[in-house]
Amino acid sequence: MSNKLKKKTRPVQAESKQDSVVKEAWENMNNDFSKVLPAFVTRRLQKKEGKLWVMVVVTLVELLVLGVVGKLLYDWFTG
Repeated sequence: MSNKLKKKTRPVQAESKQDSVVKEAWENMNNDFSKVLPAFVTRRLQKKEGKLWVMVVVTLVELLVLGVVGKLLYDWFTG
């Protein structure tokens, strides 16, 4: 089999380094969220209970807040 036909693979070190970067970023994000979110939500995220519920609620609140702020800014600029 020639070298041209061999399937190229990634080095193992690059994948493990990438995994550690992702894990570090995830831990940093969780630490930042724990400073902002209420204690009962932070406990649920650390225990990995209801993670989907928490993310849905945070997303909805974010959309509502951004929607209200966007509407107020739109009215202010156009009015």
